[in-house]
Amino acid sequence: MSKTLFLHVGLPKTGSSSIQYFLASNAKKLFKKGLHYPNLFGEVENTLKVKIGSGNGHAISRVLTGAKKGTKGQTAKTVFAVLSKALIRAEGRDLLISSEGLYKISSKKHTERIHEIAKSHGYSIKVIIYLRRQDQALTSIYNQKVKRHRQTSSLVNWVSEFYKKEERLKFYSLLERLSSQYGKENIIPRVFERQQLKNNDLIYDFCSVLGIEMSKDFVRSIGKKNPSLSEKSVELMRQLNYLNPTKTFTNRYMDVEQVLQDNLGVLNQKDKLPYELANEVVQFFNEENKKVASEYFGRKDGVLFQSMPTESTPEELTFSTEEISLVFGGLLLNIDRTIKKMEKQIEALKKDSSTPN
Repeated sequence: MSKTLFLHVGLPKTGSSSIQYFLASNAKKLFKKGLHYPNLFGEVENTLKVKIGSGNGHAISRVLTGAKKGTKGQTAKTVFAVLSKALIRAEGRDLLISSEGLYKISSKKHTERIHEIAKSHGYSIKVIIYLRRQDQALTSIYNQKVKRHRQTSSLVNWVSEFYKKEERLKFYSLLERLSSQYGKENIIPRVFERQQLKNNDLIYDFCSVLGIEMSKDFVRSIGKKNPSLSEKSVELMRQLNYLNPTKTFTNRYMDVEQVLQDNLGVLNQKDKLPYELANEVVQFFNEENKKVASEYFGRKDGVLFQSMPTESTPEELTFSTEEISLVFGGLLLNIDRTIKKMEKQIEALKKDSSTPN
């Protein structure tokens, strides 16, 4: 029986962090069910430690997409050797490598080497890729840029300037390139839209692609995921980005907002493009989406996404007094806890240093 090397390549902003945390949390259980999710370069351990990660293929995708060396000094030779060993240690099971960067691998030399290694161990390759409606994907990408890359442009200005340039949102062109690398019959595209996911659930859907039946034995905790900022917080953080906030501050803010969302139900409203611009974006990608629906999903009606942008009244982005109190009170409490922890550590160090040898 043919064994499969699955490459989960994203796309970005399609729940990859949730999938990867699920895989890391259930690696041993999945192994018993016939799937090996290897701890390549310690990435699985790291995901469990920090409650979020970039998948077990992070180093592979990094090195094979242009970086001279990975985060631990890996080279192309290193990652290929580790891939080969992982296939051996799978002991006849299917093997999964997950990283949003894998879709970027364009080198013919590298893809041919992946094919050679897989074939030498009796494996065929399947590529899993999730597609998200472009206007929604752009909004989520923008959110990430405000959180992590100090973006100061407004959502409307950024999307208006950016969307025609974004190659990864030209799904047909991307799938055709992947097909040329791995074979069209080996590409497994899925639509990141709740009503099109198995059981309306991303993890169920992903497991169904792998041929794994969901079980109550699986751990379904979701770690930190990669939560989006609320619409009001995006605007606040965008303004603060002019002051070059540290990554630590941003992390504190997101932690506070998550607590407020989970426990008090405030700051839940997510960013959304104005209807006119959202519709403009969808229409720009319409022909590509029709080709994807027809050629990769066999849909004669050419419909890829079942939902379309809808008109709505924009929410007032001004924080209420209560929200301001909760947000900045939460930040102060977060900082206070950190200071208390550091004070205890300092006291412990003082005691150690004063203890006679």
